[in-house]
Parts: sequence; structure tokens; C-alpha cells
Amino acid sequence: MLFVLTLSVLAAAGDRLPKLSPEITASELEHHVRTLASDEWRGRFTGTPEAVAAGRYLAEVLKASGAQPLHPGAQGLEYLEPVPIRRPVLSGEPRALAGGQALKHGTDWQHARVSIPKASYPLVLVTKPEDLPAQGLESSAVLLDTKDRKTAREWLANAGHRNGEGIGVVVTLDPRLYPLRRPAISLSEALTARVRAREITALELEVRYEQKELEAYNVIARIPALEPDGQAVVLSAHYDHLQEHDHGPEGADTIFNGADDDASGCAVVLELAGYFAAQRPKKRDLIVLLATGEEIGLVGTNHYLDQPPVPLEKTLININFEMLGRSDPLAGGSGKLWLTGWEETTLGPQWAALGIALVQDPRPEQNFYRRSDNYAFVERGVMGQTLSSYNMHKDYHTVDDEVDRIEWEHLHKSALAGQAGLRALFDGEVTPAWVPKPEKKKAGR
Repeated sequence: MLFVLTLSVLAAAGDRLPKLSPEITASELEHHVRTLASDEWRGRFTGTPEAVAAGRYLAEVLKASGAQPLHPGAQGLEYLEPVPIRRPVLSGEPRALAGGQALKHGTDWQHARVSIPKASYPLVLVTKPEDLPAQGLESSAVLLDTKDRKTAREWLANAGHRNGEGIGVVVTLDPRLYPLRRPAISLSEALTARVRAREITALELEVRYEQKELEAYNVIARIPALEPDGQAVVLSAHYDHLQEHDHGPEGADTIFNGADDDASGCAVVLELAGYFAAQRPKKRDLIVLLATGEEIGLVGTNHYLDQPPVPLEKTLININFEMLGRSDPLAGGSGKLWLTGWEETTLGPQWAALGIALVQDPRPEQNFYRRSDNYAFVERGVMGQTLSSYNMHKDYHTVDDEVDRIEWEHLHKSALAGQAGLRALFDGEVTPAWVPKPEKKKAGR
């Protein structure tokens, strides 16, 4: 049944393709972002049918652009590399009752994605630290009556229940459900008021999850060099985003569209692939890696690196594209990018010397160099750096990362800047290298 569903979802993706031009155009960039970040694809969370559909769309664009597949496969599937994913999946409807009355999930209560054994859980109301006993709570539901996450964690830690250990179910007033490592639920304000008034003294709960193999793909393609020197450059972006949430009032936006993170990066990579498929690299092969599973731990990129279609010793560098949809004043504004790992390789200074509009990552304290797919390459001994213009906007990882907040002129300029730098890299005008680390002086006697 899953196979039939997949084929039907994949088949629909090809119908979305725009008329593609070899040039990098603002209209195509916008089309890609709007398609990937549409409500219909519900955030493209790894392992969902919507993520499969997004992967199929990316594959169809690469195929139509003239990029070559790297994997054998059935017609239309040869650009897709299966990535093994196992995740807990909800089995049956979550159930909660108070005083024999069923509670409405999503309105009266929410749950963390952890199983809760079927049972009646006596409610322990905690309004101050001394209300929380150190023992005897294994079969109880403990309501931490504070909206301050730090305070709640301190109560738990001081009573010996760090992260909820030793408690049957942790009940919070925060729909983000801390601590996530334990069975946890959150209650609505109305229901919490009834607990405080001792109208509700116990909850009957049942939430069941089971581990399942899910369908997920990387999207991979190749554009061979005209006069190959045996080296390849990997252009990457991740196309997954966050799982749709079930918190908040009825009618609230629940979809993490991920327009900037990272539909913007995928759109730029697609346009660069189309350009270089028409204007072939001279010296170095171009490998396109549009990865799944970045948001759950660089899963897709690490799978690629575990069995690379191009040996890692022949992979010169990975250039990763992450969040280019909004301009950053610290980088110089519209059309200007920043590069992570500037001090790690010679690439940044080499590109800057050519007049490419980019600067060193202006926020080293955020450690962006180690926070995206590029760093999976670094950990395998391959240079990897990320181009971005993320300006610390507050929509990051929220439902407000919407398409209409993308700055289209900036995105277009950014893609063109990437094109110029990559042309020099692919044609051999620029050859980056690791920057040697200074030797540590040995302490004298």
C-alpha cells in the first residue's frame, strides 16, 4: 500500500514544473520556493508522503535541467537515493479522560511524542518546590503549575527528578512539552483551573507509539566536467523541515513551511544546477545533494557520506546553501552573503579577491559552521562550508517562516553571486585548501 501511495504522490510532483531556462531567473527561484514551502506539503518533514513528493519535485527539476542521475533505478526514481529512517509513529488515537469524561485532544490537552501506558494517573499539583516529593510518583501525573520552563526544570532537578525521571507523566502548562525525554502532556488553561480547584484529581491516559520504517530519499545528480581533473565539488541544501505541530487553538496555523529554512537554499541549488548543466564545468564535476533529515541530525547527508557515489578522496569541497531568503545587514544587505568556516580554508579569501559579494560569518558565537550539513563533510575529512544570509530573524523554526517573507531580489542576487564564485571553482581558477592549524608550543620546564 505504501508503494502505491508513493507512486501516486511522486507522479503529481512533475506536474508542478515551471518552464525552465538555463539562466538563473528570479521567477524560477520564486516558483521553487513557493512549491516546496506550500501548505500542501506541510513542512516536508522527513519520512512523510509530503517530503517524498517534495523530493520527487526536486528530482524532476534536475532531470529537466539536464543533470545526470548517479543511481540506477526505475524511470523517474533514478535521482532518488533511499535513506533508512526509523521513527516512532502514533498508533491509534491518543486518549484522555477526566472524571469519566473524554477530553478533546488538541484543545483540552496535548502530548509529547512518547508512549504513555494505559492507566489512571492520580494528579499531584505542584505550586512550589516542597510540593514535589522525591519518591512515589512512578504511577502519578505531576502538574508543574508554572509557565516558566527554567523554574519547572529547577523543581524537577531539586527533587531528584531531572528531566522527569521517576515520574509517570509530567503535566505542563507549556504546549512545547518540556521535558521531552519523558512521557509528558500539557493541559489547557480551562482544564488547569479545574485541577487547581480539585475538581479533577486523576487522568486516564493512553498514548501508543510504535517504531516504523519510513520512506525517505536524498536527491542526487551529477554534471560532468568537460575536461575533468578527477575532482568533484558537492553543492548541497536540505529540503526537509519540521513536523507539523498539533498545539494551539482550533484554526491556528500548524504548518512549519520552512520557506527560508531551507526551501530558499534548495531553490538556489536547483538554479545553479540548471545553469551549469547548460554551461558545463570545465575541470571539476558538480554533484548535487539535496538532503533529507537535516533537521533530525544530518541523517541524509551522513547516509550519503557512508556510501558516497564519488569517493571522498576525490571530493574537493562541499558548498552548502542554507537560508538565503532574507538579507543580512551584517553581511552588507541585499545580495550579500556570508560564509562559515572562513578561517578553516582558503576559499573565502580567494572568492573575496575575485570580487564575490560575501564576507566572513559575522556571528561566530552562533557556531553556524557546525550547525548544518557541511559539517558532516568536515567530520569525514572533506572541506565543507555554508553560504547563508540568515539574519537571526525571529521566524526561524516557527510557523511564520512563510513564503511571502522571502526577499526575492536578494535571493536572485545571492544565486548570481554563488554562480560567479562556483564558476571560478569549477573551472580551476580557485582551488581551496585547508588552513594549517598553528602548532601548540610545548610548555617548558
